[in-house]
Amino acid sequence: MANYAISNGVKFSVAERSNAISYTLVCVSEECDWKFRASSVGKSEMFRVREFRNKHTCPLKDKVYSQRHATSWLIGGIVKPKVANHKWKYTPNDIAEDVKNDLGMDVTYMVAWQAKEKAMKDLMGEPSDSYKKVPIVVVDGSHLKTTYNGTFVSASTLDGAGNILPLAYGVIDSENDRSWMWFFERFREAYGVRDNMCIVSDRHESINKAVSRIYPNVPHYACIWHL
Repeated sequence: MANYAISNGVKFSVAERSNAISYTLVCVSEECDWKFRASSVGKSEMFRVREFRNKHTCPLKDKVYSQRHATSWLIGGIVKPKVANHKWKYTPNDIAEDVKNDLGMDVTYMVAWQAKEKAMKDLMGEPSDSYKKVPIVVVDGSHLKTTYNGTFVSASTLDGAGNILPLAYGVIDSENDRSWMWFFERFREAYGVRDNMCIVSDRHESINKAVSRIYPNVPHYACIWHL
């Protein structure tokens, strides 16, 4: 209905009597007979349109284009397919330009930015939920070539959109038995053991020893890139 309002240059408001099982929209003009009413089917989440008076009878001065329905929520749903393309840099300015071309409406940078955030949130889910649903933990180490030397170690997973989501990280002196044991002990305290969880790593002997001791009942796989 927000799309309908934008396309037809009209304004509506939600009637006060609307609730979780009945949804009614009326024209903002009190002199207009336009009305849309829908209600739930039984106890399901499906709604059926019960009444739709599609003809506006309000004065011409009330039929003005309005941006009230071009919300970040609506725009976020429209641009979600483009946001999902991770190989394409899709900025709020790009979103505002597309809204102008597709809907003929101007939106602020903030509305466009919020729309992108909402689209990304829908695609990825909440970070706290993502790694619960995808309990694949990838661990690895990387040598630090700075003044301080040492090794950067991390544990990561994938969120709902397939992006890397860091779970834990640390800096150790080197990849040895004691260091990896310390990392996995701390990681288990924070992350615990989850259903269907598995660990993926290279075939470093110290990682194999630490996983077998700290996570003895969790499957441990070799990374296909290293293979």
